[in-house]
Amino acid sequence: MACTPPPLGHLHDLGDGRRLLLHRSGTGGPTAVFLAGAGMMSLDYLNIHRRVAERTTAVLYDRGGNGWSHPAELPRTAAEVTEELRELLHAADVPGPCLLIGHSLGGAYARHYARCFPAEVAGLLLLDPFHEDMVVRAPQRARETLDAMLDQMAAQEAAEFTPE
Repeated sequence: MACTPPPLGHLHDLGDGRRLLLHRSGTGGPTAVFLAGAGMMSLDYLNIHRRVAERTTAVLYDRGGNGWSHPAELPRTAAEVTEELRELLHAADVPGPCLLIGHSLGGAYARHYARCFPAEVAGLLLLDPFHEDMVVRAPQRARETLDAMLDQMAAQEAAEFTPE
């Protein structure tokens, strides 16, 4: 459960005990929905959200396990994340169709949402989007560097959590 109440917006019940933060401003359509990148949360987009809300309805939300939303079991698939977003938009009576604004990992989720629910999407705006094939298409040296970084992080994590 979230420990502190959100500074803005409301926690919406998805019907299964999970509650997610959603903040809505502005009026009109299409509704602009911001999908945060990995390691980010809704408030990271507050300034641009306010500017967009001057022209149309704008929505910020925190994915499960992020920001002020309730925890979520990890890892999760893009299908689980996009279904969660769809449930939230319906629970909060957010009018569609939506312009999905996906940053980084949020871009992959926005594309997945558009593939699964095309009638609910007015368009996509992708900001430095993550792509599912990024690792496969990256040059060999970049993949080797990434693998080495991940191995180093795993070793550090194991050392930090190994009981003495």
